[in-house]
Amino acid sequence: MAEIFFVGLGRMGKGLGKRLAQRGHKVGGYDPKEENRKIASQYFLTFDSLSKVKDFFEGRRVVWIMVPHSAVDDVLRQLEDFWKRET
Repeated sequence: MAEIFFVGLGRMGKGLGKRLAQRGHKVGGYDPKEENRKIASQYFLTFDSLSKVKDFFEGRRVVWIMVPHSAVDDVLRQLEDFWKRET
């Protein structure tokens, strides 16, 4: 099964994550709003910081970004170290 990490746990991110988790996929997620994390944590793992995204993955890395278009650049900057290959 896939390992998928969602950034943005609003209606869409939470809903997609919940469905994937119910189908046996390993799902994790992050949202800056504690309330969104709390609701999503009923269905899959949630993290209070994007810096912890590396701790989630064991294999292939799939990150699904579900944020408003105005926040995409900031999220990508926060994930910059995550994208770098470890040697």
